[in-house]
Amino acid sequence: MKVGDHLSRPFITLISGLIALPGCTAVGPNLGQYSDSKYVPPEIVIVTPTIESASHSDIIDFEVNLTNAFDVNIDASQVFILDGGGGPCLIEVFDGTNLTQLKIRLVNCLGHGLVAIDVAGEQIKNLGGMSARPSNRSYGVWIRNGSICPDGYIPIPGNTEYGTSGGFCVMKYEARARDDATSQIVEFGCGGTGRHCSSIPQAISDWSVENPATPVSVARALPWRMITKVQAISECQSLNSELTADDIINDSNNDGTYDLITNDEWQTIARNIEVVASNWKEKLIGHVATGQGGSNDNRLNRGHTKSDSKFQILVASASVADREACIYTYAYYSQNWENAFCPGEGEGWHIQKRTHLLSNGYKIWDFSGNNFEYVRDSSLGSYGPSATIRELQLSTHSNELSLSGGLTSTARSAKDQFGPDLAYNDESHADIMGYGLGYANLDSNVGVDIIRGGSYSSTEYAGVFSVGLSSQPYKGSGNVGFRCVYRP
Repeated sequence: MKVGDHLSRPFITLISGLIALPGCTAVGPNLGQYSDSKYVPPEIVIVTPTIESASHSDIIDFEVNLTNAFDVNIDASQVFILDGGGGPCLIEVFDGTNLTQLKIRLVNCLGHGLVAIDVAGEQIKNLGGMSARPSNRSYGVWIRNGSICPDGYIPIPGNTEYGTSGGFCVMKYEARARDDATSQIVEFGCGGTGRHCSSIPQAISDWSVENPATPVSVARALPWRMITKVQAISECQSLNSELTADDIINDSNNDGTYDLITNDEWQTIARNIEVVASNWKEKLIGHVATGQGGSNDNRLNRGHTKSDSKFQILVASASVADREACIYTYAYYSQNWENAFCPGEGEGWHIQKRTHLLSNGYKIWDFSGNNFEYVRDSSLGSYGPSATIRELQLSTHSNELSLSGGLTSTARSAKDQFGPDLAYNDESHADIMGYGLGYANLDSNVGVDIIRGGSYSSTEYAGVFSVGLSSQPYKGSGNVGFRCVYRP
């Protein structure tokens, strides 16, 4: 089963906030001050679940808030699991007669996929005996063989074309370095000082070899840089319980595999981002030719992609609050915003917004901009000349070639290897690179390293589909980082 096949609709419904029932007023248990309390049905709201003991816990707690309840009698029979592959699970109810708040716990989930819950309203009544409507559906939680995606990782719905049909987990943020000696996050992500890592000689491409660190997915500090692709693979694989390369590849301990993200996995994420309407400026996918009604100004956001000497804007840390998705961007500084929210209703939108929404309701940071990111693969030939991503569908890029080192060895055209699912062929588009998709630097016939996404200085050339092929291995750079995946 593909991740999110069964549950994508409930999660998409909830992304802009919890659903409020029309006509309800929040009255609480003090009913004397409200003359209409017996005519207003109770309301049930399930808030975002919490995971006990972080990454590998199998205990998921859902807090349930009640308003205008006078008589409550909830047990496990009133709780329903929406099973997207993560179940079955056992249900426990705490404080099932409390008039304002109770807790629902899922334990011993045995599957691999998403689970969510809703609560029936028949046994939650107001002063006049009126029952509540059923609750909102909760946010989903990703279960992997009876436990959760690792701490700091998010679940990704699969894509059969790219060999990821079962789904996988990916770092929510670009990898940060946690110093093995001190267990502290390395502030500048490179063992040096400043955003340029200026104290590190350029010859030292892998500073962490001398200063061992562990890749983690957190918002604080700057992303891990000054690292080669070979070392990035090694760092991601160091998270596995197995000790040898063969055992890691074969998952000998049957506990899943950590690795550097592959191009197939990158494409799985990018194409998922492409078909979520709220990632587009006009909340429509593409333009008129896609059949979605967008105009020639419609585009995907590119993230933190504009450096500026006045504001000293270079690579940036993130925020633990997804709502602060314009933090540390040029727009944030140049507009003197009072907060880091992107402008607009709901979650807002801006070309430099640093988060993208996935179809299962999760958000990923800096998938375009901030840092280029390595993928595990290498290219084996020429796909054609460098071009905008939207131009990869042209006959000049019809060569079908394989990549090495990834999940699949399927020969694909440049569009299918690096580009979007839909065709974006309107040359009059207002965006110089076309729809915010990015640019393909394909000048190298054989790319030892492949980097994706663009960096803080890429401007219009950045995008979730942006790609660069390098004929020589990168020796470590202040604007190239990486992201690990976990495959259950």
